[in-house]
Amino acid sequence: LSYLAKLDPRIEPFLLGKITDADPRVREGAAVGLCRMKVAAPKIVPTLLKWFDAMGDDDEDGVIMIMPLLAGYGDASRAAVPHLVKLLKSPAKGVPYAAKSALEKIDPEALKTAAPAL
Repeated sequence: LSYLAKLDPRIEPFLLGKITDADPRVREGAAVGLCRMKVAAPKIVPTLLKWFDAMGDDDEDGVIMIMPLLAGYGDASRAAVPHLVKLLKSPAKGVPYAAKSALEKIDPEALKTAAPAL
């Protein structure tokens, strides 16, 4: 799916709809494709948050993959901060580190408040 984003910008609505697909490969491909298209933050951030709401941290690989995408939008991803703070305590192996890295770029103060020892 991420390859399709390079071909035609009209694919954007299709990719937005695939963010909550049951297949994790489809979700990840859609997210990467949308970010490659440089979809405006007001569209992509709420869509990526739908992914968090639908999958939680059960989709460990997807959650880890989505963090740098959110971080790339910087301050425009502030709506993700509550999700990221929650993920700091995830038992999934790489999730807390990925959440910390994303928070450092999105809202460093929230990171200091949520996890001063990190």
